[in-house]
Formats: sequence, structure tokens, C-alpha cells
Amino acid sequence: MYIELEEKKHKIIGDAVIPDAYNLCAAFQLATVKHICQRTQRAMEFINKMSLFPESKRTLVVSGGVACNNFLAKALNIVCTELGYNFVRTPPKLCTDNGIMIAWNGVEKWIRDIDVIKDPNEIENIEIESTAPLGENWMKKVEEANLKCKWVKISRKLFPNNLKK
Repeated sequence: MYIELEEKKHKIIGDAVIPDAYNLCAAFQLATVKHICQRTQRAMEFINKMSLFPESKRTLVVSGGVACNNFLAKALNIVCTELGYNFVRTPPKLCTDNGIMIAWNGVEKWIRDIDVIKDPNEIENIEIESTAPLGENWMKKVEEANLKCKWVKISRKLFPNNLKK
């Protein structure tokens, strides 16, 4: 809707770019990053509330293609710092595809003996799934915990020189 309004406002025809394209993209990225950070913060607060990990082991690992996004990495690092978590980011040269994530999922499944085919003749009985679940889905438990999060403010810390009030 914003793009349509801008096109009308600036009389843009065809595939021309709206004058405010960079700000639109930045706003979209900020909104997306804030959403991801809030979801991550909620998970961390759930972990803390339920004492699922000792404080010394509380670490967020970011890998895969998304780890190449410096803006997101900086925001998640802010959330981790505020909540007392360590932040580990896979080096960008190892984030160019999902190969590492797929391999990691395979190793975790192998260790837990989940969905591991040990007989080569069973390969034809595999059912392809759109997701690769590992363990139990805890979404309901998190919802039932009814967490009231005071969201970590990341905008001002990501743009300290550009924001005034």
C-alpha cells in the first residue's frame, strides 16, 4: 500500500523506483529484525524462567545465510548482552548456504538416533517431510508460561548517531 501511495504521489509509471526506496527497505529490515529479536528474547526468557540451561551455558548460536546479515547479528548480540547470554556467530565464509545447518541437524539426529536409517535397503521407505523436526515442539509450553517480556530496545543502539528522540 505504501508503494502504491508513493507511486501516485510521485507520478511513477512502470518499473521506476520510488524516491524513498532505501528508507522503505531499511524500515522493512528494522521491523523484521525487531520481530526476530522479540521471538528470540521470549525463548531466552522462557529458558531462564524454566531454568533449562545453567547460566554458564546460555549461548545463542546464529548460523546459515541469515548469519551474514550484520544488522541482524548486531541486534541479536544486543539482546544477548541484555539478557546475559553469549553470542556466537558462524564466520560469514561458512554461511553461504544451508549445508552446515543441514549437516548439524543430521549430526544431532545421529547422536539421538532419530530418523536414522542404518539399513541401506530402507532408503526407499523414506517419507519426505517439509520440516526437519528435532525433539519435542515446545510452542504450547512457552504460550502457557504466559511470559510478559519487557522488550530490549534495539533501535537506538543500532542507529546511535541517527536517532534523536
